[in-house]
Amino acid sequence: MKWTNIFKETFYISSIHLSTKILGFLEKLLIAYLFGASEISDAYFFSFSIFIIIFDFFNESTLPALLPEYVKSLKHAKKNLLNSAFSFLFTTGFIISVFIFLFSPLIIKSFSNFPPQTAKIAISYLRIISLGIGFVIASIATYLFINSDQKFLPASMGDLMFKVTGTIFILYTIINKEAGLMPLAIGIVFGSFLKLFTHIFYLKKKGSSPFPSFNSSIKRVLKLSSPMVIGVFFAKSRILFDNYLVSGMAIGSVTALQFGYRVMEFGIVVILEPFSTVIFPEFVRLAKKPELFIEKISSGIKSLLIIFLPVSVLAFIFRINIITILFGHGSFSHSDILVTSAAFSYYALSMSFICIDLLLSRSLFALGDTTFPAIFEITSILFHVLFTLSFKQYGIHIISLSFLLNRIIKSALLYIRLKIKTGHHLEIGHFVIKISIFITINTIIIITLKNHFQFFREVGFASFFVLSIVFILFYFAEIFLSGISKDIMKIIKEKKDQI
Repeated sequence: MKWTNIFKETFYISSIHLSTKILGFLEKLLIAYLFGASEISDAYFFSFSIFIIIFDFFNESTLPALLPEYVKSLKHAKKNLLNSAFSFLFTTGFIISVFIFLFSPLIIKSFSNFPPQTAKIAISYLRIISLGIGFVIASIATYLFINSDQKFLPASMGDLMFKVTGTIFILYTIINKEAGLMPLAIGIVFGSFLKLFTHIFYLKKKGSSPFPSFNSSIKRVLKLSSPMVIGVFFAKSRILFDNYLVSGMAIGSVTALQFGYRVMEFGIVVILEPFSTVIFPEFVRLAKKPELFIEKISSGIKSLLIIFLPVSVLAFIFRINIITILFGHGSFSHSDILVTSAAFSYYALSMSFICIDLLLSRSLFALGDTTFPAIFEITSILFHVLFTLSFKQYGIHIISLSFLLNRIIKSALLYIRLKIKTGHHLEIGHFVIKISIFITINTIIIITLKNHFQFFREVGFASFFVLSIVFILFYFAEIFLSGISKDIMKIIKEKKDQI
């Protein structure tokens, strides 16, 4: 697939993801306005994080094995694999759903430090949210099946249906604030069902709708996924660990951590995830052509870093401005803004390393290497836990700093492993040095302006907007004069399909 087609498909999926993130932000803005950083919002975000952890666990542990198997299989074998994967995931999800519904009090007690009243609210939310787990886990099989045919837009429509449903349900909270966030919890269940239904409806029209069937085709996927299970388990345990620590801090800390992470995640979900979704099947197809494979990875990293490096630095510099503009209304107090900004600070700087992490992980998955990425994930998470425990007395920002450091460690390890696996270097060294110099110079200019002129010291949209424009104009001028923009345009305008 040409880079022009990759960027085109990425744009389509990004449009869907942007819509879902805007709806997600509307939810969070409404939560912040009505409840601030309170026990109600803490209870909801803690419960919803368990739902997301379970979904991400199955998604990230099956994707590296299931998608390549879909891509490589013939039509009949592919359909059998869909049926088997769908049946396995739906059954597993249903069992987990029943377990969480029955043992919600034990789960909240074991994994949080909430006071009794907050814990009681969290239990009620978790019980309702758990009812959607079977549907959302089963949708992994259908989502990857549709993607394997490079039909990315229909697969993403399921995500949009999920978020639209939640947004519709939360509107009831405006009418009846006494209901808390229970309407949103119910909306998650309906959204999970509609996400799966959207996929099945599309597959039925194409004559490929799944039906219950267990066969041996799933065994290879489970075997390939097994190394990833441990690594993903550690990655998701990191979220539980972070939530456990902050749930024992002041009321509102869980909300602050979630808001900080979700603001950072906006760009990741809108740009990076669609890009990696489109390019992963491409990596699989190029895996046996080392030079083209490495060239594709290098070009992909350059394309993403040219966006995410300046965005992450700007987000760090203007963290208080950003949080104030987004959430500083209604019940969200000034102290809530400061705590959320502290949580957001190092998450912002993590974006570039998440890019490198995701693309290098996908490249190793395409080469059939699921073991070493899992080992590297475990190593980085162990560091995260030890670092956080050692410095937790310094406040909530230590958690986001620890996250930044563990992504740096994992990215470095993945780079070394890819070099050993392929015997080739990624041609990104000079590019990264140039971009880093430009961003450092611009950061010094912006901070100088911010510190020496009263207008720019005001926390508000005007100062944030003007200084950001100055930063971006300098940045575009620098990449144009250095020739970087010309190299990127060559990538985008490549004339021949290299496969």
